[in-house]
Order: sequence, then structure tokens, then C-alpha cells
Amino acid sequence: MIAKVPKFTLFYIHGIPVKIDITVLIVPLILYGLPAAAGLEPDLAFIVAATLGLLFSLLLHELGHALTGRTFGLPVKQVVLGGLIGYAQLGRGQASRGKTLAILAAGPATNLLLFLLVWIIHATPPLSQFGKVDFSDSSRWLANSVEFVAYCNLILFVVNILPVLPLDGGRILTVLLRYGLPELATAILVAVSGLLTSGAVVILNPGYGFILTLFGIWLFWVNLRLLLQIMSTRLRKRA
Repeated sequence: MIAKVPKFTLFYIHGIPVKIDITVLIVPLILYGLPAAAGLEPDLAFIVAATLGLLFSLLLHELGHALTGRTFGLPVKQVVLGGLIGYAQLGRGQASRGKTLAILAAGPATNLLLFLLVWIIHATPPLSQFGKVDFSDSSRWLANSVEFVAYCNLILFVVNILPVLPLDGGRILTVLLRYGLPELATAILVAVSGLLTSGAVVILNPGYGFILTLFGIWLFWVNLRLLLQIMSTRLRKRA
């Protein structure tokens, strides 16, 4: 879906074009709504700082994939950043299953390391206060931004390791299952895993708002379409 949105090249990193699309406007709109939902005046400084922090986090995630892939000899065509998602487009090449797993795991690992780094250095509140950023004091805009971005990196890590396509966790599950299962069985199991996991995200949403719910619904729809395509192809081959 993000691949069809018009993109603009921002800069190059080690020869890799880093592009952005108009869906990034979703980020400041969401950040504007967070304090507004609590009946507080939105803080422009927080919105700008948190938006830049989130985009930087997405960039590091995708560069984790891209640079790991390049280390293993795969060409990197581009890195694209969207509103809440992005992707690193790697070219065709030979990579073992172990190297493929390393490439897939590099993105979430980057977010986890960034969260731990900020959490330790900045002394972010304990996880029992997860997501409870204090918007009542506008003078804390920088601290609020750092805490918010740190927590978002933890969310990026957790979400991306879920066994759901097209997330990294779903791709990792696909590679692991292919060690002992045929391609069709692997595809069906991964799609079913995606349906169950995304459905659980929607039903058991732990209070992080409608964004996570909508994301879960989108993931459910993607995996439902995938499963229906697999079954349709199977039926056509039998006919």
C-alpha cells in the first residue's frame, strides 16, 4: 500500500536513497490529538520534537534492515518512510536462512536498543507508567518528547516481532517454518497466525487507543486476503 504513494527523496546514506511520502502528515496530527484528548492545549514544540523523533526511529529501524542486508552482500535500492510504517527495499541476491533471519531481526532490535538507551540515560519513568506522558506541564516538552519516543520504540519492537505478515515477525515465522514444512503449509500457518494475532490485538487492545485497533484491523484484513488467495489458488489447481 505504501509503495503506491508518491515519494520524495530526502537524502542519501552510504548511497542509499532515503525517501518520504505524504502519509508522514499522520504523525503530527496524531500527536496534536494526544493532549487535546486530555482536554489540554496542544504543544507545538512537543509535536515537532516527537514527530522528528518518531521519524528518526523509523529511519533507524529500516536502516537496520538495509545495512545488515548490505553487509551480507545484498543490494539496497531504497529506504522509504511513511506515516507509521516504512520499508527497506533490498534487491535480489543470495542469502542463507540464517542471514535472512538476521536481516529481518535487525530492524526490531534497533528499536529495542534505542528504547533501552534512552530509558537508561534519561531515567524514563518505570514501565508501570507506560504511555502516561504528562502533557499538563508544557515546560517539559523536551522530556515529554524523549519519553514518548522511547515508549514508541518499545511499541515498534513489540509490534514488529508479532507473528503477523507483513511485519518482521511474520516474515521471521515464515523463514523458520520453511525449515521443515512445504511452502503451502507454511503460507497457511503464517496466515492463520496473522489472523489470530491481529484479532487478539483488536480484542485485547491494552488501552493504547484507536490507532492500535485500526492497525490490528488492517493486519487482520491483510492476512484474511492472504489466506483467501491461498485457498483460491489451491482450489483452482484441483479443478
